[in-house]
Amino acid sequence: DQKLVTPLAVASSTRQLAQRANDRGLQFFKEKNYPEAETQFTQALKLRPDFALAANNLGFVYYKQDKYAEAARWFENTVKIDPSRAVAYINLGDAYAKSGHADKAKKAFGTYLELAPQGPGAAYARQQIGG
Repeated sequence: DQKLVTPLAVASSTRQLAQRANDRGLQFFKEKNYPEAETQFTQALKLRPDFALAANNLGFVYYKQDKYAEAARWFENTVKIDPSRAVAYINLGDAYAKSGHADKAKKAFGTYLELAPQGPGAAYARQQIGG
């Protein structure tokens, strides 16, 4: 029994630690302390590589620092982890557009519209595509 219980307890605490690191990262992000936010989101992803929210947040930290290619890389990771996370496609489209990849940007905005045609970013995504 002990062998069955232990991995679950470890997994749970790892998830909790990752969530706490993500939460700390959000607090630093709100304070515009981007280097510390980056450290916390990175820590969350080390603990839980499949943590789509932390990957998206890390991308946003880079985006806010005008590191658009790095931001796009993390938004790409986000949609690989969770292809249904519609908002990540808006972020990805913005990062691609800022880094000079208009075709990739349009594709990302198009994917957002496929996932969330009535979503909060739909009008924005249509505007970015030109339709």
